[in-house]
Amino acid sequence: MKKSIALAGIAIIIFCICLYVAIPPLPFNNRNPIHVILETEGSDEAITNIKEEQDYNWFLTKLTQKEANIEMIKYQAERGWMFVDQLGSGLIFQNKHSEKMVIESQMWTGRYVLYRVPVSDE
Repeated sequence: MKKSIALAGIAIIIFCICLYVAIPPLPFNNRNPIHVILETEGSDEAITNIKEEQDYNWFLTKLTQKEANIEMIKYQAERGWMFVDQLGSGLIFQNKHSEKMVIESQMWTGRYVLYRVPVSDE
């Protein structure tokens, strides 16, 4: 009995270590990557706002890069930003005042797409 409890304890410790090593850090501070994943998985939204900073908002989605870009284009269109072009992993938008915005994206953990969206007055 004690042997099986010890083995279960060791298995849990090894699992936690593997989980910690398998999830890379986020490109911003003050958020736990595991909490961010759980928040995204539990959301009904296609793209989840996971962090608001002074200059940028961070969004995360489990969609493919192509699907995620389509959802981000829809999201920005609802806020008055028209999609103009894509350059690599950057999406370029323009508003009615001809101001431009570049939204950067990157794959995170191989399963999620992370977006860095500049804060705008629109």
